[in-house]
Amino acid sequence: MFQRIQTVYIFIAALVLVPLHYFTIWTVAYGNLNDDEIVKEIFVVKEHFLADIPLLACVALLLIALFLFKNRPIQMQLLKGYFLSMAVFGLASMYIIRNLKAPIFSIISEEYQVILILPISSFVLIILAYLQIKKDEKASLGNEEVGIKN
Repeated sequence: MFQRIQTVYIFIAALVLVPLHYFTIWTVAYGNLNDDEIVKEIFVVKEHFLADIPLLACVALLLIALFLFKNRPIQMQLLKGYFLSMAVFGLASMYIIRNLKAPIFSIISEEYQVILILPISSFVLIILAYLQIKKDEKASLGNEEVGIKN
């Protein structure tokens, strides 16, 4: 299964995305200026269907691509699907975060968690894997052309 470096990249990228499903990504504390009531909101992906489905789709696409190492064109298409799913995940997350804020209250504190490094690192790993797959595909096409000329 781990015959090439791109499969290692894809495997690590899939592993990196799994904790996003369980851990808190964003927290906010807000309250009304007239009283002392403070309300805390958190954003955990598994509690929000809109963000959870694209994240799970990303992981599923990566796991399928992991086992299609012999069929590089399909593997490249699956990685393109990953990029699309990750964009949908990012947009859905931003939509949810913006809607969790209560506009009538003043925000006391708002913080994004360090775990947000994980989708960025996954994205970088998949770019590296995609470039490596493309390089291998060019090399295999070049070898076929040489074989035809001989």
